[in-house]
Amino acid sequence: MRPTTSIRTLQYAIIALFSLTGIAPIALMLL
Repeated sequence: MRPTTSIRTLQYAIIALFSLTGIAPIALMLL
C-alpha cells in the first residue's frame, strides 16, 4: 500500500469535512 493513497483519502476526507462545515452555515443563513 502506497503512502500516496492514504494521503489521497485524507485529502478527500478533509474536503468532505470542509464542504459539510461550509455548506451548513450557508444553508442556515438562507433559512
